[in-house]
Amino acid sequence: MEDARPDVQVFFFRPEATKYQSAPREHFASACVYWKGWRAPRVPEVFVVKFLLFCILLVLCWPLALVALVLYPLVWLLLLPFRIVGIAVGGVLGLIWAIVTLPTRLLRGLA
Repeated sequence: MEDARPDVQVFFFRPEATKYQSAPREHFASACVYWKGWRAPRVPEVFVVKFLLFCILLVLCWPLALVALVLYPLVWLLLLPFRIVGIAVGGVLGLIWAIVTLPTRLLRGLA
């Protein structure tokens, strides 16, 4: 069967092969669609669940939902320095680990 749209490719992820491989058009359940070099964005299920919970909260208690909507960015701004410190500490620990394991990697490369 000829492909009606040659500019569209469908890829799906096979965990046992650990690579993206070409698939027939029937495999749209876990597929990313590429069209002329553009990848269609996929929304993770976590965001959908959070949005549905917010909609339920908005219906049940709209003042609380509006307060949460206003406070979320403020809490995010308050926690931002801790996230930056965490990234910096992770980088420093990665550098220390690389320095400590350097002799082993050099000896392994010579063997």
